[in-house]
Amino acid sequence: MVNGFSLYILQDFIDPPPGSTAADGVATALTISLVFVTVGTAVAGPLVDRYGRHRGFVLASSVLLSVALLVPLGWPTWTGFLVCTALSGLALGLYLGVDLALATLVLPESGDGGRDLGVFHIALTAPQVVAPFVASLAVTTLGGYPALFLIGGAIALLGSVAVLRVRPVVVSERPARGEIA
Repeated sequence: MVNGFSLYILQDFIDPPPGSTAADGVATALTISLVFVTVGTAVAGPLVDRYGRHRGFVLASSVLLSVALLVPLGWPTWTGFLVCTALSGLALGLYLGVDLALATLVLPESGDGGRDLGVFHIALTAPQVVAPFVASLAVTTLGGYPALFLIGGAIALLGSVAVLRVRPVVVSERPARGEIA
């Protein structure tokens, strides 16, 4: 929700660094985000494979995203925006490293896995269609960019509450020392 409005945020709410345009700032922020998404994914995937606890990573990513979106409210500067971008990227990476694996664990064993993953994909992409409308409503009628950050953080927290309803599943047990896996 917030990412799609980065250009406008850097035009109207946070000043990019001197000598840079808002478009330059978006390019820099997206590059930083990509690095942190990659790091988060590279860390979360192996850790969830090792410990078999998916829910905790999804919960951590939701909470981290909520915290990240508070940063520009208390620190509405270019540096604050970059910190928000880095933390948001890390949160997305943590989520992406485990989301599909968690989804496959909670599928019913009805033999309709393809259909169920299709529903999961719709659930994953539908918010991306709705988010720009919610974001524009937040900016134009609910209080501007601060409302955008607050609503985005609240939605991320709702996501963390939703994942608490997922029954924890231990996927892999680590073999005892000397035991063959």
